Amino acid sequence: MQKLKFSELSYTEIRRKADVFRKRYWGVKPMPLDVELIAERDFNLAIDIYHDLNTQFDVLGYIDLSKKKIIIDEHLFEHNVQRSRFTIAHELGHIILHEQIYKTAKISSPDEYNSFRNSFTEDEYDSFEWHANTFAGCLLVPTEILVSEYKRILKTNGDMSSLTNKFNVSKKALAYRIKKELDLR
Repeated sequence: MQKLKFSELSYTEIRRKADVFRKRYWGVKPMPLDVELIAERDFNLAIDIYHDLNTQFDVLGYIDLSKKKIIIDEHLFEHNVQRSRFTIAHELGHIILHEQIYKTAKISSPDEYNSFRNSFTEDEYDSFEWHANTFAGCLLVPTEILVSEYKRILKTNGDMSSLTNKFNVSKKALAYRIKKELDLR
């Protein structure tokens, strides 16, 4: 497989792209954002499950642009809604941030995805995945709502778990978003 290049993006650039994406495809509707609906309705992508994808290939999900699908590990999809939503948002992030790379790569199987993954150095792959993870977190947990809800909870000594429910994300994803946004302010 040929060497694939991608541009390095900052957290702020990725957050801006996620905000633009959310406004375009979700508008001002309440959270949680329906990422499956957006993938299917606006990107014409089917969400397909693959039995033992993670066990067999060490992959939670990947994009098959030729068949217009996001493939997700069956166990993840059926038993961890929050992580499944994040994976779909992550794959949409790859489409928004790395579409040309995926068009060139032509991934249509888990083995082809692993070959694609192995075409990067470890640092390149970490950066590539960080882009998509950052996009997914920013998409599912909008900054403005996060900051206002966080301040409200602090003032009322409320429970932070209400935020995981509001955004339908894991505690880990929420904690990362809170840390990043508080670090930026």
